[in-house]
Amino acid sequence: MNSGTVSLAIPLFDITEGKFSFNNTLNYESRGFVPHMAPGYVGLNWNMVQFGKITRESKRIDLTTTNQINNMASTNARRGWSILPSYSNAMLYEKHDCLTTDFNANKLELYNITNHNNLTPKSTVPNSSVSYNAETYSFEPDKFYFDFMGYKGYFVVDNNGRPIVYCENASLKIDVSKYGFHNIFNNIGFSEIKITDDQGNQYFFGGDINTLDISFSFNFVEYESWDPEFGQYKGAARTKTNYIDSWSLKKIILNDGSEVNAYYQTSDLTVLNNYRNTDNLKEMDFSDKPNFPSKQNLLSGNISAEVVENFYKYKHSVPIPNSYLSLETWTKVSTLTKTAILDSIKIGNTVIDYKYQQTTNPLEISRKYLKEINIKRDNSLIKKVDLNYQNFGNTHQRTFLTDIQNNLGENTSMEYHNTDDFPKYIKAQANDLGFWNGDMRDYMSGNNYGGVDPYGEPIVDDFTSYDTGLLRKVTYPTKGSTSYLYQKGKYSKKYIYTDTGSTSLQLVDENGIVNAPVLYKKIEVDNNNQNIETTYKYENDNSSSSGIIEGSLRYQYLGTASVTSIQNLNPEINNQNSLHYSTVTVSNSKPWSGYTKYRFTDQVTNPDSLGYKIFKYSSWDGQFDDRDKLYLSKAHERGKILKEELYNLLGTKIKETEYKYKNFLKKLPNIDLLNISCNTCKVSDANYYTKINHYTTRFHVQTQYVPVIPYLLESQTTREEFGGFMTPSETIETSKKITYSDNVYLNNALIYWHPYPIEERIISSKGTSIRQYLYPIDLLKNSPCPNGNCSSNDNSIIGGEYMTYEKMLNKNIFTPLIEISQNPQGKFTLKENFYSSFALPSNEAFVIKKKRRSLMDSNLNFTNYKISSLDVIDDSSSDVYDNKLNILQASNKTGTPNTTIYGYQQTLPIAQITGITYAQLMQIFNLPATPTGYLGLDIVTKSDADKDSGTENALINALDNFRM
Repeated sequence: MNSGTVSLAIPLFDITEGKFSFNNTLNYESRGFVPHMAPGYVGLNWNMVQFGKITRESKRIDLTTTNQINNMASTNARRGWSILPSYSNAMLYEKHDCLTTDFNANKLELYNITNHNNLTPKSTVPNSSVSYNAETYSFEPDKFYFDFMGYKGYFVVDNNGRPIVYCENASLKIDVSKYGFHNIFNNIGFSEIKITDDQGNQYFFGGDINTLDISFSFNFVEYESWDPEFGQYKGAARTKTNYIDSWSLKKIILNDGSEVNAYYQTSDLTVLNNYRNTDNLKEMDFSDKPNFPSKQNLLSGNISAEVVENFYKYKHSVPIPNSYLSLETWTKVSTLTKTAILDSIKIGNTVIDYKYQQTTNPLEISRKYLKEINIKRDNSLIKKVDLNYQNFGNTHQRTFLTDIQNNLGENTSMEYHNTDDFPKYIKAQANDLGFWNGDMRDYMSGNNYGGVDPYGEPIVDDFTSYDTGLLRKVTYPTKGSTSYLYQKGKYSKKYIYTDTGSTSLQLVDENGIVNAPVLYKKIEVDNNNQNIETTYKYENDNSSSSGIIEGSLRYQYLGTASVTSIQNLNPEINNQNSLHYSTVTVSNSKPWSGYTKYRFTDQVTNPDSLGYKIFKYSSWDGQFDDRDKLYLSKAHERGKILKEELYNLLGTKIKETEYKYKNFLKKLPNIDLLNISCNTCKVSDANYYTKINHYTTRFHVQTQYVPVIPYLLESQTTREEFGGFMTPSETIETSKKITYSDNVYLNNALIYWHPYPIEERIISSKGTSIRQYLYPIDLLKNSPCPNGNCSSNDNSIIGGEYMTYEKMLNKNIFTPLIEISQNPQGKFTLKENFYSSFALPSNEAFVIKKKRRSLMDSNLNFTNYKISSLDVIDDSSSDVYDNKLNILQASNKTGTPNTTIYGYQQTLPIAQITGITYAQLMQIFNLPATPTGYLGLDIVTKSDADKDSGTENALINALDNFRM
């Protein structure tokens, strides 16, 4: 809500196969029209995670090479020397895409800069002692954003080669051992990333070229220089690289050993690999046309791809004693990205089949759009979904999703604002926010072609283009509809770098309007033609705009040179997500509804902070400007709701909910060095990396501590007003306070931590109730074997299954095992989920064997929870499991058994028998009492064969016979 965008989700299907549930949902975000951004495979501004994906934000290695060429130009261009890095002459860190990085020091020593010689990063070939040094000391890891099965976040690989995960709703383990080692000038082959969730499920991303999004990049840098000593020079250099953008989810191995597999369309990359290998690594060639393979060649290889072009103009400033250097460079990056196309997903006997249509947009090359989804179980159609598109625009077009239909006769249609015309796919026609500035001029490439110079100053925003292509109306199967109206974005504060001088980042008061859309009205019409209008206001209490915008970055340091540009050099500082609103007031037309005011964390409440160290390693060190200092971004802390205030029609506040959060950070620079005996180390001592910037000509090294820790809800307090008018008013307050573990746990040289609550307190007028949770990690820490290698259990007490806890921790399983509660009267109770390991053919799983609770007179508290097993009673027990972890026999607290038989490939219960054990039932049918013995029952085989009315009748007859 604080971004002012429409957030809309349209479910397409939802299926459950056994314990596995899966859905596809279309999501819309009204982020505004971005000229260089091609529509996704479900149309402009719509997106859908079909199965799952990991997408990289390149930081660690400059895969397009243009920054390195610009860096070389800053020193060599004034003499007319080569500006092309020596890629062909040496094996370099900068040349290889590899996640395993080595330093001669740990990341804490790097942060403290104890030894300048230890700062050089090195790529290490997996399963080899070979490593390649960098030409620079600078280091910042790539970010890998993931979105799959309800998990969203990112991970990085730190200076010590350890993956660190940012995720607010899970504890995930990352395995990059099969990531590979890729020369960006050679063909890409195998690359795989594995993620294990905290339930023991394993997710495999990538694995072959068909599951990878691969970018083929043409990189061109042209320069003009003048130096009083060496004269005037002109030059150019270009490279052709390829690198992996994304890894698509290919396989899931569930904790019961069953698999979910995805299949992707096969592509032949020969034509792209041949393109990259031809005419590469050239200098003094001023042709900046990428000349990618033709559309027909791409289609022949079944390659779904599009091209995006970016232009930058730099003015370099290089310290030269008693001299003046004029150097400008023009950088063009043209990228053709081959995308992975999901063909089908197989879940047991259910298959989800995806069909696509080739683009009909003349502006596009070989993009595919999702056309049809067919869901079949045992080859019988369960659901069919059709998606239809239309190209809008005159000179240039964009592709829009216009309606969705399914075989149940349900139809959802979409309409859009301002679709008369669009520009080409080119970044030059965007403002600093990345949105279209309304420019329709024909941009060509600089001095080599006619047309408008794409390196020049952008035009002033045309403020009639702010709602271009945005969703206007959705009509639902019920014939009801929702319409959306937008307005231009406003702001009253700006977070800005000064382009000149040595001023650091500042938040300044500045009122302005930007060509970025915000939702101001939503009109919902039901099938009786009754309207509800919801209005959004983005204002502070003093009626000024609550918008805060992050200013453009026009200055950058590239190794040996500082550069300035008329274009925004850092899309992270200023992009489509950089305008946010601190206060949003929402009101609607319902009778007696009043209004609600939402307040969010922002640059005022959660500002970026300076967190750096400077090391000068020569007496020749130059000036270090304030604007070069590294700020620790708190962007992940901003946009959280701080207050929700409800007002009545008279403008009187009648209810308020206040939220507070925890960032887990200790006060810098106090960081502990992790070791096996570090019992007090915090998560902030482990989950961080050290960013390093090397300023060669100034003889400075700057390091920065960068944490990778979630920002979690710590308390929620609600105050509600009652009474008034004829009775005295009264404020009722209720609070919920959440405590998390600050400490990490080291076991067998591995580091463990989770983002789940360990305590919840509810405070009200009735008193305080407290609930604490103990996980395998907590019970193992307080065991006789806290460092691992547990050899026995203690069955005489609660919380004594030490061997099981260690196994669960090694499998990355974080689930609460013991819950201790204290009511407002001070009475304690305990509940335990008693887990046991269960051997599967290809896996070890963990199942609940018993659910136990403490007796009324048990002597326990939060620290004295290891009570005798005689002081608890079984609420229920799960006595027998099958090989799919279905409970075949369970008993209630009286000991009465209940046996359940599963059919349909062991996915659904088909029979329940009370008062008989599983072994007794198997004896009646002369079947073995093994976990899979029941599969020989006639009702099970008949259910497995149930595909039509005939086989269904056979199953009914078998069930009748079973009952007799």
